[in-house]
Amino acid sequence: MKRILRISLALVLCAALLLSLTVLFASAATDYCFLALNDTLKTLTPDFMPIRSGGTMYVPCTVFDKKMTGVNLRVYYGQSKAQGMVTLYDRDRTLVFDVNAGQASDSKGNVHPYQAISRGGRFYVPAATVCQFFGLSYAYLDTSYGPLVRIKTGDEVLTDRFFANSATYTMALYLSEYQQQNAPSPSPSPSPSPSPSVKPSPSGTDTEPVEVPVCFAFRVDGDTYLDQILTSLAAQNVRALFFFPADQVAQYGPVIRRLIGSGHRIGFFLQGGSASPAQQLSLANGTLERIAHWHTYTVLTPQDSTAASSLSSLHWQCWTANIDGTSVGKDASSRASGIVSKVSARKDVTSVLLGTDETSASALMSLLRSLKRSGHEFRLSVETGTQ
Repeated sequence: MKRILRISLALVLCAALLLSLTVLFASAATDYCFLALNDTLKTLTPDFMPIRSGGTMYVPCTVFDKKMTGVNLRVYYGQSKAQGMVTLYDRDRTLVFDVNAGQASDSKGNVHPYQAISRGGRFYVPAATVCQFFGLSYAYLDTSYGPLVRIKTGDEVLTDRFFANSATYTMALYLSEYQQQNAPSPSPSPSPSPSPSVKPSPSGTDTEPVEVPVCFAFRVDGDTYLDQILTSLAAQNVRALFFFPADQVAQYGPVIRRLIGSGHRIGFFLQGGSASPAQQLSLANGTLERIAHWHTYTVLTPQDSTAASSLSSLHWQCWTANIDGTSVGKDASSRASGIVSKVSARKDVTSVLLGTDETSASALMSLLRSLKRSGHEFRLSVETGTQ
């Protein structure tokens, strides 16, 4: 009898433990969700963030505004907040949501139990339902950085699984920005007694220095240390420009797709060859478009390059570093400190070129932290575009 009581008590305790763990995990549920449109990951902002209501995932109706998202889903929208109406349409179909009535009707007069909702002054529509109605693809993915809703037209390049893997660094960056923006404000501290003001000297020498923006680029000569480089960039919310050898673009296909998915940009550099620079770059762009549906008009050129003027006339952006970090220092420590010193001596926007070698990879985290502590901001050097 005592044995039965002990077993019963153990079962009760296990049940209580499971219940407490369920409550714990439920309370730890994320309050955000990523959105991807084809191969474009959107930021964690109210304009793009899906929400869950009653077990259904909803997206802002403005997701179908290509001017806002930069992605043409070939479905368009209109809304009347006064009447509580949202209209979605394409060339063949129309779906009108009546937010107040909790239903929708199509162009043939059929009434559907599709419900749009209003949150924070925005109208949201049911993502999966809208995708099915207009022939789009819908996917809900669990990723290491949180849930992801992906809407696709059929023009996407990457599969859901590959996209989720390639976008991890960008997701980490966006999540960090979201957490910083939504962090609770610290309690106000008592204001200190005002100090006597100090008049600046007539010469103006007491003005505080202005910290200049810094842009990073990498010349890719192998991908052995690329994971380490990307980890450092993601940790400091930095996007960079990566230059690939024009005659080797095809062999870097997976790497290039991963970089694009992580928010970085692509350029080329030349290594000689019998063809003219313009021909080599044209062939490289053709390969880039084939493997990643991407193109670039940015090429790394030395400061004394004779090809720069001719390439510029063909609308290529000839990129030159202010600081060639590949020749600074013999080890990681001296490279990081040497580049920081050179950046601190400049008065305007600074572009830093690094390699993908072990020394640059090992120096990068320390370099980024030092520049960030000094008040420098990081910018993406150039923007390219998709097909």
